[in-house]
This record gives sequence, C-alpha cells and structure tokens, in this order.
Amino acid sequence: MSVGERIRQLRWKKGVKLGELGAKVGLTAAAMSRYELGQRRISVELAARIAEVLGVPIQALLPTERGGGSGQRGERTISILTALLHYHESVEAAIAGEAPAAGPVDEYAEALREAIRCVEEVHKA
Repeated sequence: MSVGERIRQLRWKKGVKLGELGAKVGLTAAAMSRYELGQRRISVELAARIAEVLGVPIQALLPTERGGGSGQRGERTISILTALLHYHESVEAAIAGEAPAAGPVDEYAEALREAIRCVEEVHKA
C-alpha cells in the first residue's frame, strides 16, 4: 500500500473529509487528492503535518511492503525516516534561532547519507 493509499485509509478511518485534511495542512482538496492518488510525491514535512492532523505517528503513513519484502529492511527504513524527521526539526529550530546549529546540521547530513545508502540497497535487492 502506497503512502497516498495509507493517508486515504487513515483519513477515512478517522472520519476526516478530504477538504478538511487539506485545509488543516495548507492544501486544497484537489491537491490533497493528487497526493492520495499518488500523482504527486509527498515530502517528509507534509507527511509529518498530515500524520499530526490524523493523530498518528509518521510511520503509519509509510508504504507497506509488497510480496516478500524484507521486514528488517522496512524497519530500518522506518528508523532512518524517523531520524531524518527528527533532524529536520532540529535544523528548523536552529534556523529559527531556538537551538545551536552545528550538531543538528551534521547529524542531519549523516542521516541523509544513511537514507541514501538504504535506498540504494533496496533498489539493488
């Protein structure tokens, strides 16, 4: 199940209308629909806002593995994406002057490199 399908499934489960979710995350209903249909790629920031509105952890929006995928690889991907979101928030705080910049930026860069390595491994498999 794709990210968009997961969003739609969770939105229906929570009884949230498409336009209502879109408005709460700063999108039109039409734009939100394109994300749900997989016509647009979703950013980590938007996924985090959607997860927050739906009252679920961001991991709940991640695509489920299909046909024989490695559960361990999926767990590693979830862990990396969660770390990226954390570091992204730290960098945003540093930019806003709410936290020191050096540590979060270095950690964020390393998390990005690890995410790239993970994606490369998935595509080789």
